[in-house]
Order: sequence, then structure tokens, then C-alpha cells
Amino acid sequence: MVLFEQSRDDIKILITANISRSGDLQIKGIDTGPLVKKLKGDWDYEYALTVRKAQKQLLIRHLQDHQQTVKDDEDLLKWLKKRFSHNESYSAIMTYLKQANILFESFFWE
Repeated sequence: MVLFEQSRDDIKILITANISRSGDLQIKGIDTGPLVKKLKGDWDYEYALTVRKAQKQLLIRHLQDHQQTVKDDEDLLKWLKKRFSHNESYSAIMTYLKQANILFESFFWE
């Protein structure tokens, strides 16, 4: 599911969320273009975070405890889309997970 997408002359940004075959929540992003080259020294910048299946279930329970109607993976993806469909969504999701004490793995490729 696409959380955020932007295409300008100087930058293209794509941030997606999905559930892997093993049940993990994956958030992936890629920024490309001349602005990325200027800021990062390379044409593209990739980043990803993974919430393993057991932690994802804790996240769903956390959301339920905070009055969110999230029952399953599909609801979780919809909730992410509704709440985090902006340019800072990757960072905002990491912040939310930290505040909720949900463990995740992150990756940055520069």
C-alpha cells in the first residue's frame, strides 16, 4: 500500500507499507533525483523498517487499547495510510513505534 508518493523535477519519493509472507509489517521508502544527489551524494536513498510478526500483534493490541478499530493486518495497513500519508511518514512511524514500545529493525542505504 502506498503511504506517500511525490514526484517533482528535483525529487521523487515513494513510501509503502505491506505485510510480508511471514507476517511482518514492512515500511519501505526510496527518494531519488537531483536533490537527493545534492543532499546525500548519490542519486537514490533507500530506507526500510520491519516490525516482526509478534511485535506487529503487540502493535495491533496497543492500537485497540487506544480506541483504534484495528483488528487485523488489513486494518493496520488502512490505519497507517490514514495516519501517515505524508512526506515525514517514515520518521513519524518510527517515532510512534518507539513511543508504543514496539520493537523494529531499521535499514538505511545511502
